[in-house]
Amino acid sequence: MIKSPHVFVFIMFALATLIGFLLDLIGVQEANLIMVYILAVIIIAIYTHSYRVMIYSPFVVVALFNFFFTEPRYTFSTEDNQYPFTFAMMFLITIISTSMTIRFKNQIELNELLVEEKQAIQLRAHTEQLRATILKSISHDVRTPLMSISGTLETALINKKLSDSTRDTLLSGAYEDSLWMIRMIENILAVTKIQDERLTINADIESVDDIVVDVIRRFDKHRKNRHVLTEIPERVLMVRGDPNLIVQVLMNLLENAVKHAKEGGDIVLSVKAEADEVVFSVEDDGPGVSSLDLPHMFELFYTGHGDGSRGLGLGLAICKSILEAHDSQLTYSTSRFQGAKFTFKLALIEEAANE
Repeated sequence: MIKSPHVFVFIMFALATLIGFLLDLIGVQEANLIMVYILAVIIIAIYTHSYRVMIYSPFVVVALFNFFFTEPRYTFSTEDNQYPFTFAMMFLITIISTSMTIRFKNQIELNELLVEEKQAIQLRAHTEQLRATILKSISHDVRTPLMSISGTLETALINKKLSDSTRDTLLSGAYEDSLWMIRMIENILAVTKIQDERLTINADIESVDDIVVDVIRRFDKHRKNRHVLTEIPERVLMVRGDPNLIVQVLMNLLENAVKHAKEGGDIVLSVKAEADEVVFSVEDDGPGVSSLDLPHMFELFYTGHGDGSRGLGLGLAICKSILEAHDSQLTYSTSRFQGAKFTFKLALIEEAANE
């Protein structure tokens, strides 16, 4: 790329002169040769930001045309009395063309700056709104489990007459509330990283078996009275991705399934290989997603119509963002139980799979 505007001007005028000679050889009239130089000036005005260039360009145009294309050639004198008028009009047209081009270019740059400023303002407003929504949601949804945990521990500490079974029941409930809060905080941290574009993907080659075992181990405390079934092929499958984030995706999908599955119902976590991909899916036997919720179910803080389960509406939105960072997509379909089924795919690492 040419950095010096003066070098660019020299090249453009040299090119215009060369084109002028070629057109002159085939008998093109002088009036049309003038247009070649004016076009060169317009191009210079578009691609340079030097006002000094804009000032001297019209003079150079007139001088070049006079020197190379008026009789007697290769001299600045003229034989035709009309040429001074022609030069004056050529000079005026060049100045007007240059001025209009500069004004048009400045207007475009101003519009681009205004658009960028508007986008920055909208982004700041969206960020502030997001923070306010998170704080409002946290203050509303965290208060209940915190009060429950606090009240339970207070009762267990103060009331010495509680039986062991009652005390175990109270502490078990407090423990479940604390686990729910931990998961919620993990999701909130993920949201802030995604919004600030700080979500780091530590991609590595990972065994699907290890991912599933880790998920089931963590999820065991959250299953309540639902039956969680796994369907995994005997073949060892390897994928490339961030194992911690993939585990978080599957945990969110399983917790979402627990909220909507029937009492004592089935939840299935399945993995299968298809061509060069590994397909993960989580499905339940709940009512599925309603037509009202379908367009919005991957939006932040959307909890669905008639969804009485506690939560900030972060799970599916976070899954979607994490998977997009892995060049994957989260899709919804009807499960084998006529409930909800969420599916995503990761690239199969053939080299590792064939070991």
